[in-house]
Amino acid sequence: MKKTTFALIATAVFSMGAVNAQTADSKFYGGAEIGSSKLDNETGTTTSALVRAYGGSASATQDAAVRDFRIFGGYKVNENIDLELGYMQTSNFGMNVTGRSGGGVNYAMSVSAKYSGVDYTAVIRPSVDSGYNNLFARIGFTNYKGEATGSVSASGNTYTSNASVSGSGNIYGFGYDAPLNTNMSVRMSINRLTKIAGESDNSATIYSIGLVNRF
Repeated sequence: MKKTTFALIATAVFSMGAVNAQTADSKFYGGAEIGSSKLDNETGTTTSALVRAYGGSASATQDAAVRDFRIFGGYKVNENIDLELGYMQTSNFGMNVTGRSGGGVNYAMSVSAKYSGVDYTAVIRPSVDSGYNNLFARIGFTNYKGEATGSVSASGNTYTSNASVSGSGNIYGFGYDAPLNTNMSVRMSINRLTKIAGESDNSATIYSIGLVNRF
């Protein structure tokens, strides 16, 4: 989801007075959401490295964004704190490269990757009396696994390889639950992930929207 679209939806929800809606008095809830995160453009870095290594020329294309799907369940400790457990799976995203080495050999490369794993978070809300209890901040930990598949074709031969990495990271963000009725809400959130799959230089900002149901 683009940032501008997210802002428009949030503005519309607030303008309808959703902040004053009442929700069911339930301790447990669950839901699902979809999100999107922009990918850094690494085509230039990749092609430059290949040209330095093999000479000649190279060009590349890559996906501009990655989508994710998350399911979650939570427990309301009190009006200010929810404890939440989620599972996230991203779409496949990748890059394709074609080139010609300094020695006149044509080659093609492709790589596809995805992430999946769990998050453990505390969802912190203002008191009900403030009138803003549907707003929340999030802080917690992730444990994700990244999987990648790559292939190289040159001189009539194709070589493939697989790799994976896993580890813990951090998650923090904020959002708003807009009530639809006493049990169900639309959730809009922005979350920042750092050290994805344990890699210190791997981070993302995810804009998401979904549904929450209290049991």
